[in-house]
Amino acid sequence: MLFAILAAGWLGFFLVQPFNATVSDFPQFYAAARLIVSGHGADCYQMEKFTSLQHECFPAMADRSIFIYLPPPSLVWFLGLGFLPSQAATVVWKIVQFVCLAASVLLLRNAFSLNNKSFLWLVAVLCLSGPAFAAIKIEQVSMLLLCALSTAIWALRKNKPWIAAVALSFLMIKPQEGLPFLIFLLGARRYKVVAFTACILAGTTIFVSLVIGQQGISNYFHFGFSAIEQSAYMQSELGPTVRGQLLRLLPESKTAIALVSGLISLCSLLFIFVSGRRFASHRAWLEAGLLIAIPLGLVTCFHLHSYDLVLLAPTVVTILAGPLENAIPPIPLLISFILFGTFMVPFYIYIHWDYLLKEHWLLNPHFFVLLALAAATAYLAYRYPDEIVADSERTNAASASTS
Repeated sequence: MLFAILAAGWLGFFLVQPFNATVSDFPQFYAAARLIVSGHGADCYQMEKFTSLQHECFPAMADRSIFIYLPPPSLVWFLGLGFLPSQAATVVWKIVQFVCLAASVLLLRNAFSLNNKSFLWLVAVLCLSGPAFAAIKIEQVSMLLLCALSTAIWALRKNKPWIAAVALSFLMIKPQEGLPFLIFLLGARRYKVVAFTACILAGTTIFVSLVIGQQGISNYFHFGFSAIEQSAYMQSELGPTVRGQLLRLLPESKTAIALVSGLISLCSLLFIFVSGRRFASHRAWLEAGLLIAIPLGLVTCFHLHSYDLVLLAPTVVTILAGPLENAIPPIPLLISFILFGTFMVPFYIYIHWDYLLKEHWLLNPHFFVLLALAAATAYLAYRYPDEIVADSERTNAASASTS
């Protein structure tokens, strides 16, 4: 308990720090919302106008600029911020991050019926993880995405398709990260949830198209395609993905790498879909999805920064909260703990900010660890389906006993 309290206190210290415009990514979400509610949504993907509004709202940014690469439908979820003054919005954003972090661990506890010891370990590991630290420090949207994924898992457990659909729609704020799990659900024949999600996404797409107009949509596609070659602002080479690693090795071949990594991503989605079919009638289909779709989807997606690796939390819980942990041989389990340590502070801080960002080394350790994790978890799902079943039955039985 003491360890969990100390870990939560460590992360909470950064959460309560005053807004810092020199490092925060929040201005990109606020500026987009502000432009849309003021009737200038088409300017969200115009660099000069977008930057000008950011500097007007947050003068402390000085010459710093943060562009928004989210697709237009994703901007709908941030519109409420646009009605607030900039300073009030920064406070609301911090509160939302705290609520989403707390809700995530509570939802995972309920979904997996974790005992007190396992729950405290979840809190400690999540709060001491490098991705959580980075997400809180720069005020990214990662905690909201984790809350969306946790909500979707809980709702799927409780057979609440509409709640799951809303959560999955929010997870699609970053489509490259949310799509793999949605593809798995489609393969697993969870058509009702997928259909509800598609309806919500269609509604947000129609709404935002009416708000920002044809010019705004055109600006987005022009801006998005130009970012492939002009990738300095996105810094995709820092991502623990196939594309990120290739960009570190061959920085001058951006277009070719985009084509290759896009093909790899499509192959990954096909495998995830087939895996969904494989486990469609399995009692532990959800656990299989968390083991296969999440890690593999993240490592092969087109763009990802390491702070969004907080989405791995449900996968880790799936492994360690049930019989799967006992099924893994001791030596591989020990090696996995050591490798996973690269995602924990202080190792994460050194690898990301010094090794990758400042020293520009060619190989990204986080990519190789994530790739190994994706391969290992997919292997576990296929190799030990009976242990996953036992874990699922234990969770369902515990849920039934508390209801």
